[in-house]
Amino acid sequence: MLWKKPGNRKDGGKRRGSRRYSCPVHRGTGNSAYIAYVPPGGTASTITSESEIVACYNGTLEIDELRTLTKVSETGETQTVVIGRTAEMRIVDNNTRITLSSYNIPYGAVLFFKNGDQVKEKDKICEWDSYNAVTIAEL
Repeated sequence: MLWKKPGNRKDGGKRRGSRRYSCPVHRGTGNSAYIAYVPPGGTASTITSESEIVACYNGTLEIDELRTLTKVSETGETQTVVIGRTAEMRIVDNNTRITLSSYNIPYGAVLFFKNGDQVKEKDKICEWDSYNAVTIAEL
């Protein structure tokens, strides 16, 4: 839903200058933001950024076509980094084995869980830097 920002009404109710329309910041799962600006006579532009995948359900994590390497972070802890571009993960119900949610894991993401681990709702599964192009090489 778009709405008008109130303008300066000291001119007897006449609006001067451009009209700006925007929508509120929406925060969903992960760090996502949606901002729209409609200039006069123009089209809306959007800015979207996501930098993590958070579990929406309790279940078992299944990962397909995963290629990783391990690295040591600046804090000294060991991290698992995704170097494949086709990795896909699913959260599967423990009792019925039905897929509850499915995600593509982006290149360069740091994983916090392994294949077959139990995840709970709101666990951070992986995170990545969405503003930088990552180049990783195997040696």
